[in-house]
Amino acid sequence: MLVRPRNLLTKTLRLARNLRRDPDRARDIGRALLRGEFARAYGMALTVSRSSKVRGPVLISRRFRCLWIPNSKVASTSIRDALNRADPDAVTFIRKNVAEVYTAYPEARDYCSFAFVRHPYERALSFYAYQFLPLEGWSEQQLFLMMNFRLYIHREYNTMREVRSFDDFCDWLNTPWGSDLFANRHFRSQHVNIRLPDGRLPDFIGRLENIDEDFERFAAEVGMSKPVLPMMNTRAGWLAPPDAVKSARTAMRAYLTDRNRALLAARYGDDLELYRSLCGECPEPRHTRDHGPAERGSGSGGHER
Repeated sequence: MLVRPRNLLTKTLRLARNLRRDPDRARDIGRALLRGEFARAYGMALTVSRSSKVRGPVLISRRFRCLWIPNSKVASTSIRDALNRADPDAVTFIRKNVAEVYTAYPEARDYCSFAFVRHPYERALSFYAYQFLPLEGWSEQQLFLMMNFRLYIHREYNTMREVRSFDDFCDWLNTPWGSDLFANRHFRSQHVNIRLPDGRLPDFIGRLENIDEDFERFAAEVGMSKPVLPMMNTRAGWLAPPDAVKSARTAMRAYLTDRNRALLAARYGDDLELYRSLCGECPEPRHTRDHGPAERGSGSGGHER
């Protein structure tokens, strides 16, 4: 690639102006500039300036006095659908963080906040499948959304174009590009995604692996009738008989070699600690023998995967 240092330096400095209040991000870009890595510095500044705008749709319900903080790749579509059916007057905030929601609805500060998390390894697998595996078994509408999302991610994170396998993806997550400093919400650490403006975790945190029971328990606490969580954002294959679903999950988890588990543990250590605090232990997904990835095309499933 032809690099014109002067042009790239000018663009980088312009894009970095919005980082004056974030010295850590600005410092990383400055180090790249000092090393003469102009294209990398420009890419980092471009990534930050755009990815910081991408936030999940926060939802508040005055009827049940609760505030839901979305956590991407953790049944977000299913939870949002269930909440909207339980309270048709619930308000959804697009591209707003919780602090901005509090500004618009100060009373929401006293609402019960809640979120769901997922085993970090399974969540990484889910994102990888959504971003890289063949687009088979999806509806036309979902295919359209997925293709646009893939194009967006590759445009914003151009170094991700070098990823050719789950091994590569785990390596990439442990680079500055894949760190929480620049991460998109779909692979940003979960404890970062769900924290409140004052740094606290939500009042109630459930686990995807136990979502039906946990969501029912939360609903009882806020006076909501027993909810029904729909299966959404799944491959058609995940509506297959249980044996077929089990086989597909086993094949997908074959990507979790010892090497990749170690890399994911290094990247998502705080998420593993949070998960452990919720379930008393932190069991790794089953079927994680140290062998190569299964045949491409095996997807992830569940509610929103």
